[in-house]
Amino acid sequence: MKHKEQSIQALAKLRGLAESNGVSMTDIAAHLEIRPATVGQMLNGRFQPGFHLVFRTMDAINFLSGKEYTLADLA
Repeated sequence: MKHKEQSIQALAKLRGLAESNGVSMTDIAAHLEIRPATVGQMLNGRFQPGFHLVFRTMDAINFLSGKEYTLADLA
């Protein structure tokens, strides 16, 4: 599988983690201090963020959901 396909799948899993925990894109955006549209584009695969933003997004989901997801959950 190519890197771009893996990245899109990881972002889809991240979106699924947020949705399954009732964490909205607006909540994530507020936590990261970025626009909700940016979060939406990222989690829908229209924008490929750098690793740092993916990690920060997972951290936001963990904080907002009270869970402890790791990068292994995106594999």
